[in-house]
Amino acid sequence: MKTHTIALIVTHSGFDILQDEYEIECLENALRRGERDPLQEIIHRRTLLDQKESLQADYIEELLSRPFVRPSLQQQGVLWFKSKMKLDVHREAENEAAKVIADYAYQIYQTNPARTDFLLAGPRSQVRIRIFSLAAA
Repeated sequence: MKTHTIALIVTHSGFDILQDEYEIECLENALRRGERDPLQEIIHRRTLLDQKESLQADYIEELLSRPFVRPSLQQQGVLWFKSKMKLDVHREAENEAAKVIADYAYQIYQTNPARTDFLLAGPRSQVRIRIFSLAAA
């Protein structure tokens, strides 16, 4: 059974969620280095990825709106948009599930702040919860 990891970053105003292994590793490295804003690199990376994805979508949309585009190219563009829509739906469902899990994990953490690394398991899956407190920083 594969274990997915969700990290909660506890701040004075609540918590944020990280689900991406690379982002969790970046946060750990930033904390190890003692960076003042350990989420800065993650936010910057997300911004760049969003910009890249938006530019790509704009390019394909522009290409498809041209009057004399080969049918095979139009077909590939349409397939790309359909794939992107499916991926967006999947991401949204994954984000909603992570939010539910994170809310429950945060309740556990509030009850016992010493629990910063634990598993939540169901009949067919398990999620490792890692909690990083930036509230004291």
